[in-house]
Amino acid sequence: MLKKKILLIHLSILGLLFLNLLFFSVSGITLNNTVKLSIKIAFFISGFIAFFFYLKPFTKLSLYFSYFTIGPIIGFLGWLADGIMGAIVISFYFWILPNLEVYFNNDYIIYSKTGGPLSAGGQYELYEKLGLFENRIGKIQSNDILEENPNDIKIIHKKHELLIYHKDTIIFTKYLN
Repeated sequence: MLKKKILLIHLSILGLLFLNLLFFSVSGITLNNTVKLSIKIAFFISGFIAFFFYLKPFTKLSLYFSYFTIGPIIGFLGWLADGIMGAIVISFYFWILPNLEVYFNNDYIIYSKTGGPLSAGGQYELYEKLGLFENRIGKIQSNDILEENPNDIKIIHKKHELLIYHKDTIIFTKYLN
């Protein structure tokens, strides 16, 4: 009975994450960073717990749930033995990490875009706060590293235009309806 409840909880959380991803890809609106991180942690913990319920007899579900238990252990041991092996295994768990907030005010948030160890730097995304949700407004490409001096960032929201300045240089412009 408890075994089925944990499976149902895990699959429900997976469905919620999938719906959030689908809704984001269609409309650009997603759950805010804190809520999304909480859901991801609950998903991971439910998978970790379910592994022990589905361990015997070893089935395809056991193999699936081993991702949440055995994978991090292998990644950590691989990192201790040979740094690159552990880094490769742990890279499968980057989806859990939240977006890094570079700048935020009452209306907007700028996140550093994460893309892995070999991705180009200076890529950011601008989101508008909508309470429990966030709306992606656009992407920012900057030669400067915004994380170093977030106090130099100014967001000016005019009537039909949104401007973002960094050290008196416009790094983002969007015309609004």
